Amino acid sequence: MILQKFRKKPIVVEAVQFTGSEEDAERLADWITDNWEDLEVDWGTDIEGDEVFIITKPDGSEMFCPKNGWLVKGIDGSIYPVKDETFKKVYELVDDSVKVVTW
Repeated sequence: MILQKFRKKPIVVEAVQFTGSEEDAERLADWITDNWEDLEVDWGTDIEGDEVFIITKPDGSEMFCPKNGWLVKGIDGSIYPVKDETFKKVYELVDDSVKVVTW
């Protein structure tokens, strides 16, 4: 076995932050169900009482995006949640212009 080091290729992804508000959750739910018909969404609180956005995949497995977490659209078109702390370590803003998404 040879241990090697690798660096992620510089790619640009689209991402949106889940603020935890009900209005935000409803908009995210519309965006996801409009773009990924095979996913189901819900939101509520986790066992610690914190807001969480829930994405259920066709196989029944669930992904959880905590309040202030990010939903990232990957290069293959999939969507996945990333905790805010991790997002800030891995991603940087491509340009300073803000794309306002209206639902």
